[in-house]
Amino acid sequence: MPELESALTERGFLAVRSVLEGGNLAFRSEQTRDELEEALREILKSNFGVRTRPVLLKASQFQAVLQDNPVPDKCDVSPGNVHVLFLRKPALQPDFQQIERFKESSEAWYLLDDALYLYTPGDFQKSKLAVRLERLVGVGTAPRSWAEVMDIRQLLDSR
Repeated sequence: MPELESALTERGFLAVRSVLEGGNLAFRSEQTRDELEEALREILKSNFGVRTRPVLLKASQFQAVLQDNPVPDKCDVSPGNVHVLFLRKPALQPDFQQIERFKESSEAWYLLDDALYLYTPGDFQKSKLAVRLERLVGVGTAPRSWAEVMDIRQLLDSR
């Protein structure tokens, strides 16, 4: 979306690229994480009427999410059934008992520092666990399908 890229560039964001179907952006900046989050929130609200709390990751954090993928075999066979919930911050007190309570026997989940990986052989939107995960891990998330994660990788590679 050229309007968003332009608005971000005007605020000091560098090499801005977007894939907005999923709300994904890649950019460089010298600003602090807090400054970036505030600028993004303000630009999205004032220019586009969107209220959100963005999940920000450094490129190195994103690369770690790719490398640490605990289900690479499932991504190769059924990438639409693998989702990554990028975490706004580390989940310090996830409710493991409730996560297990809502997990179907065919589902699998893996929590790392910057992301939670969820394999759902059925529909993600109908998963009892998927719809509760943000509350159960106790931090804001940005869920993305594995296909969207690959789009983000291409976005970063194109910068």
